[in-house]
Amino acid sequence: MLSDRTDLRYEYAELERLIATTQAPLLHRKDRPRTGNGASADNPFLAFAAAYIDQAPLDVDQLLADMVYRGPGGGGNAHDTLLRCTAALLTRGEKREAVIERCLAALALAAVRSGRTIDPAREQTIIEEMCDSWIAKHPVEEESPPADDSPTKPGNKPGERAAAEPVTIPVNLWNTFDPPRLPHGLLPSVIEDFAFEQGATMGADPAGLAVAALAVCAAAVPDSVQLRVKRYGGWYEATRLWVGLVGDPSTKKTPIINQVVRPLERIDAALGHTYAAAKAEWDALDKETKRATPPPPQVRVKLDDATIEAAQEVLRDSPGGVLYHRDELSGFFGSIDKYAGHRGAATDRGFWLQAYNGGSYTYDRVKRGSARIEHLSVSVLGGIQPEPMRKLAADTVDDGLIQRLVTIMLRPGGVGRDEEMSKAVENYESLVEQLHQMQLGDVALDDAAREIREEMECKHHDELPAIELVNKKLAAHFGKYDGIFARLCLLWHCIENPAGSPLLQIGAARARRVADFLSRFLARHAIAFYANVYGLSDDHDRLTAVAGYILAHRVERLTNRVIQRGDRTMRGLKRHDIENICHQLDALGWVTEAQRKRSNDAPRWDVNPEVHRIFQGRAKQETERRQRWREIIGAKTHPEEEDT
Repeated sequence: MLSDRTDLRYEYAELERLIATTQAPLLHRKDRPRTGNGASADNPFLAFAAAYIDQAPLDVDQLLADMVYRGPGGGGNAHDTLLRCTAALLTRGEKREAVIERCLAALALAAVRSGRTIDPAREQTIIEEMCDSWIAKHPVEEESPPADDSPTKPGNKPGERAAAEPVTIPVNLWNTFDPPRLPHGLLPSVIEDFAFEQGATMGADPAGLAVAALAVCAAAVPDSVQLRVKRYGGWYEATRLWVGLVGDPSTKKTPIINQVVRPLERIDAALGHTYAAAKAEWDALDKETKRATPPPPQVRVKLDDATIEAAQEVLRDSPGGVLYHRDELSGFFGSIDKYAGHRGAATDRGFWLQAYNGGSYTYDRVKRGSARIEHLSVSVLGGIQPEPMRKLAADTVDDGLIQRLVTIMLRPGGVGRDEEMSKAVENYESLVEQLHQMQLGDVALDDAAREIREEMECKHHDELPAIELVNKKLAAHFGKYDGIFARLCLLWHCIENPAGSPLLQIGAARARRVADFLSRFLARHAIAFYANVYGLSDDHDRLTAVAGYILAHRVERLTNRVIQRGDRTMRGLKRHDIENICHQLDALGWVTEAQRKRSNDAPRWDVNPEVHRIFQGRAKQETERRQRWREIIGAKTHPEEEDT
């Protein structure tokens, strides 16, 4: 049998290569202009990749701004930063001279920040060598002299060669997305100063401190302070925010949260003392007076760990809203489904969805009776560990509750400093107390700010269909950005006018800072969270399985038959699934759809040659991994006979 003759066994890919090298008449497909989903500008996957994927891995501006120079041999990260940035800039197509000039200027600024000077000639030579090394490893093919039969396009003069199509760089499907660092100049100065100074003191990521502080400020602002989003209609937004800090224990999630909630805890404690005194007075009344006198309200601004029933009682007496603080948010979301399989789970989720949206809420219970919460408003702040959230997303109802979180991917913590509380911390804590006392009417956007809001709304509307086809969870989160933009505009306004100035309009400058913070920082943290925790695509496992097969077998053309010859993950795919995965690979730069001769022909996809060049190391790993599987399976199914 052939199964016993290993020397006569071939992989299908090997047979295809053998056939391809034999002399045989071939019918070459005409090189027609590509149309349809594989190349058209309205390809939603290409739109998604262009908008987000190519931007996420490396923020050159931020890296150069954070570069540390301490002189030759003095440490710092200048050399590694320049290596990464020169490669990134050249990959994007920037000219060598422009890259050298930009990196040299950034190095000079880094030296000034460290109180040092550089040798411009020496450093320029080093940067030039970096650029030349990258260019040597990524040569650009020179165009051959135009021939008489060179292909021409309409509009070209006779004998003029058509311009070469740009090379598509495929996305690394196994890579993780590096979220951006906290930018300068976009946040209110009180929050920015607090985040950077306290981050250095604690050895914690300033991004986590800044956004967690925004959640605390949002909870401190009374729910009666609202933004009228449009000139007409009844769309109002308060400052309500749900924030999750994502990271392992080494990222110092709990110390960050404990630091930012401290001023709100003091306010809550003072309210508790006031309530206790009023309750004692009420308890001391005689029966007749007590029946005629309602009990004092128990106003709160912070909840730590409460059942939904307890939360409803607190919120009924807290019209200004509260902060729900939970050290681990996976426990919060998991507890909502404690009545799994029972209608109570849906009721709990509905309550928390309404708590995010705001407004009034009425509940009716057999034992507790009926009650109405006039202002149901809850901000949320807590930590997230990736693995529990990954499991939770698979086990719970996907109704968009998790997608309401603004997630921040924390960087690992470092060594802090032992020093007294800075002025920035005092200013932040004083701000929270001022916000809690704020009395401000409805706020509106001025005409210029309203144009920015409409611009952002159109941008989100155009991007959502593309994102939804790739990652539905991420699309559901981006679907909340119109409301989040309005909430952040109001929050910026309140933080920068804590005394409640009569200025009741938000201008264009403030709205533009919010728009930049949302798109350049929060959106990219969201991409990092959903891609790194849940997978870049909803079909991420199957997507990487097909990509690994392409590399291991050096596939040059992808068809249904080739995919179904792959591993167990790939064999069960139907035609619709295969086409969906190939469309996603197309968007990510791995394949392009070949022209079909007839509309009912099976689709074929040409593999981008750059895939095999860029991912040679990954191809070797995939080949070795599959070979180990064959050896293990062979050893199990054909054990050697024991010596007798």
